[in-house]
Amino acid sequence: MIIEKKTEVKVFLKEALCPVCNKELQRSENVLLTYPVQYGYWCDCGYTEISTECYPKIDYEKYN
Repeated sequence: MIIEKKTEVKVFLKEALCPVCNKELQRSENVLLTYPVQYGYWCDCGYTEISTECYPKIDYEKYN
């Protein structure tokens, strides 16, 4: 028999920010099918980045 426990959590939306101008990075349509998968991001200021994280993403934290 499985016992379940219910815990209240806070929900957060994590967005990728440009380190140059601090605006939200936009995800490009380019995805590298490596392992792990890599996602391309760009900003209006010209900054580009490749990451294994897919943004925006949802994160959770337990209430104290």
